Amino acid sequence: MKTKIIFILTSISIVVASDMRIAALGGNAGFWPEDDQNINIFPSRINNINLAQIQNASGVNPYATFIFGENTKYGFILDGEGDNLLNFAYGDGTIGAIVGLDINNKTEMGGDSEDDNAEINSSSFALDLMFGLNHEIGEIGVGLNIASSDNDNGNADDDIGGLSFSVNLRREQPVLIFSHLLASFSYASGKMGVEYYYTEDPEETYTAVTDFSGLNIDLNLFRHWEIGSNTDLMFASGLSFNGENLGPDSVKVANSSILFPNYTFAVETNLREWAILRAGINNSHLLNSSNKQEGRNYDLSQMGTSETRYSVGLGFEYEGFQLDIDLNKQFFINPVQFLTGFNQNGDLATRATITYRW
Repeated sequence: MKTKIIFILTSISIVVASDMRIAALGGNAGFWPEDDQNINIFPSRINNINLAQIQNASGVNPYATFIFGENTKYGFILDGEGDNLLNFAYGDGTIGAIVGLDINNKTEMGGDSEDDNAEINSSSFALDLMFGLNHEIGEIGVGLNIASSDNDNGNADDDIGGLSFSVNLRREQPVLIFSHLLASFSYASGKMGVEYYYTEDPEETYTAVTDFSGLNIDLNLFRHWEIGSNTDLMFASGLSFNGENLGPDSVKVANSSILFPNYTFAVETNLREWAILRAGINNSHLLNSSNKQEGRNYDLSQMGTSETRYSVGLGFEYEGFQLDIDLNKQFFINPVQFLTGFNQNGDLATRATITYRW
């Protein structure tokens, strides 16, 4: 019987929603040092802001962030999906830290007994730690995540959990036309759920737990150009390496890819004192990729493909308030239909972030 494996290696972030401004400008907050989303990769940036923010304000699970203080900063992050019991941020001058903690326990009746009344006590634990420091070599951000679970079946081999570690660096680095370097490294390993499905019936699936590990490295150079007093243009270029291993050594599936060059071009311009238009475009070129499985004569490699994607957004400001939204790309084809309410291509915007700064 043939089976096929589908898996996704994920990293855990304390603030999981992305600011609509960054989403419209290419998706990487590291290229925009002044944006509040930088606290996710460089927590020392918390010392530069006071804000109250609701992300995904148009959705069913909004996320709220509250950061305040003078010389010492404090922050509370309310997770709309309930992934963490506690998210707390702290900043003091040149350092910053974010702590996320989650503990879950559940008791239910079930099991393999004849009367099916065995008591099952399942539990899970997750700890997220992020630390940021401003150093002479640049801005440094370090993250650590520890996750574990117990399904109370007496077998630890099918309990999901793992450890992940990340390091981020941003510094001034004049190279050719660029002014700054942004580098990121992350590694994760543990046990994860993998979805298997029968090739004869792709809708029939089941999940198994197996070993996994993953490594990601991103190196980028970027620069901003101020055009007049109303427009900020940003260009970045770099490379990305991703490697993943799934399963025990005897049947391990190994994937790796190198994207080079990666380009990001973004522009932000003031249409009015209260209205901002943003646009970003990403282009990535697959230099090399490989997919192998131990114990089988299977080795798939490819190169030369490229992918381009773009996004657009709007920002509206009034005194300390700011509303950021995404913008349906069909708006540029027939804006009259959207403005008059007769559009047939979806809503003008689907997500929004509301922010108040002081």
